[in-house]
Amino acid sequence: MNLARKQFTAFKERSGNIADAELDEFWASLQPATIEGMIGEWKGGEFPTGHKMNGQLEKAGWFGKTFKSAGDVQPLVCVDADAKRFSNVAMGKGEASLWLEDFRGEVTATMVY
Repeated sequence: MNLARKQFTAFKERSGNIADAELDEFWASLQPATIEGMIGEWKGGEFPTGHKMNGQLEKAGWFGKTFKSAGDVQPLVCVDADAKRFSNVAMGKGEASLWLEDFRGEVTATMVY
């Protein structure tokens, strides 16, 4: 298991809140994302940070995100009562796209609503 995956797993298994500074340090250790690398279906989750929105996506039945192409992103894929996945356009107030953005001197794929 690589170091990034180990740290990610440790964060997911932590019982207490994760400080913003720890997440920022983890982010800085990762390679920038590419648009091509983002294409596909992604299972979502969240780290406990103490943010007032923690737990809200789970309550909405959030599954994750689907990146069909740079211009076709479903950011809030949820699961209904029949276990069928759907893009919750109402909750997200639309869909999204992927752009390349300069962030801290690196160009990375960024989901934009």
